[in-house]
Amino acid sequence: MPTEALSFAQERAETDMVKAGACLALGELYDEHAEAVYRLLLVILSSAADAQDALGEVFLEVARQDLGRIRNPRAYLLTSARHRAISMLRHRRRELPTDPAHECFFDTTSLGADQALLAQRIEAALRELPPEQREVVVLKVYEGLTFAEIAKITRTRPNTVASRYRYAVEKLRRWLQE
Repeated sequence: MPTEALSFAQERAETDMVKAGACLALGELYDEHAEAVYRLLLVILSSAADAQDALGEVFLEVARQDLGRIRNPRAYLLTSARHRAISMLRHRRRELPTDPAHECFFDTTSLGADQALLAQRIEAALRELPPEQREVVVLKVYEGLTFAEIAKITRTRPNTVASRYRYAVEKLRRWLQE
């Protein structure tokens, strides 16, 4: 076999190995972060169908990136998800509004009756919050992010994030005590 053909075959094999490694890394990213990304999308979009579409678009965009250059995958994915959701909301403005009461932020199928009822009350209270406060609560409570991390994702100041969280918690506490 000529050396040119051999080097082409070696390059092709190396390229195939790199692609396989990238697919594996993308799959691991998806397994580790898809639930959090989906939850954020659902909170912002209030539509399970739109959140699923956006989730696919976020990971499709990530697949086009050099995964080795992403320093903090979780923050990168949540930021990408937020940008995608905001873009979708801009495009949706001309459409008829959907009824968010039929969309669930969180899976309650494995909960008992009392816990499911409490989860529904919490979800209803979350829906009453302004979108900026709801987003901060979900990122803080359900995703366990710090105010600094949330500030980076939302491109606001940490003090703004903290005040949105404080106001949201006060409202939630008041509504849930009623």
